[in-house]
Amino acid sequence: MMKRLVLSLSIVLFHIMAFAQSHNDYMDDDAVAGGADRALNSFIILFLIVIAFVVIVFIFGGIAKIKYELSPQKEIDRQKKEKEEQEKQERIRKEQEHQKALLALPENSVRLVIQGRPQIVELARLANRINTEMLAICMWTIDDIIWEGTHIKDEVGSVDKSIDFIYGDYYKSKWQNFPMCELIVSKHCVDLAQKSSELPFGICFTIRGDFDPHKLQIIHHKHEGLRHHNVSRDIKCLEFLIYDGDIIQTHLANGKPLCFPYEGYNSYPNLDDSRKPNYLKW
Repeated sequence: MMKRLVLSLSIVLFHIMAFAQSHNDYMDDDAVAGGADRALNSFIILFLIVIAFVVIVFIFGGIAKIKYELSPQKEIDRQKKEKEEQEKQERIRKEQEHQKALLALPENSVRLVIQGRPQIVELARLANRINTEMLAICMWTIDDIIWEGTHIKDEVGSVDKSIDFIYGDYYKSKWQNFPMCELIVSKHCVDLAQKSSELPFGICFTIRGDFDPHKLQIIHHKHEGLRHHNVSRDIKCLEFLIYDGDIIQTHLANGKPLCFPYEGYNSYPNLDDSRKPNYLKW
């Protein structure tokens, strides 16, 4: 209601300003003085109209505020706001209790062997797809997950999550202090994945307390690739896992990260099982 009133008054004011000058302003020199007086009177009237417009707006705004203060809606909004604040404080309290409980537990190093077909992706700064700077190993397929000799693949879940910006939290460009938050799947990367053999990847991470496979999730990301290559890929992120709701960065057993510099077209690693590079060994 208030917005419609302001809009209507604005339209009226615009029309008054448009027609404020009378035809007398364009009369002969004999009528210059009279025309000037009428023009001055028009501006005075216009000024008074503007003042009246502002006063009306304030009056209606005050009336609307008073009506709101006296209406049941104010109490409803107040209760809603209090409930939201209580829920927020409750979430903070539970998170603090959760963190305190975790810190009281002993550290536990978890070592997993994940078998599957790897998928290489390229990393670049945002909106800089031409100059990719790093390569990352994700998974195209995950065929088995082994923990202390136990096959736990059926107990491990997955979560749909974009991993582009997750990389940006851990890796920076070598040229400027920008995150590597653009994940790229090229046709060459897809071809390499299709030619690759199933490989075992050893990863390790530290948690508090006993390891529960049901709390482990592999990040799943549907990536459309480069448009002009017309490729798409289901990517399972091996370097970043979610355990008990927290994203953790994993590494190979030898401590080296799964990302490494990209030195040009010929620097893609050979993922053929017969020529397995050192960074893929358990």
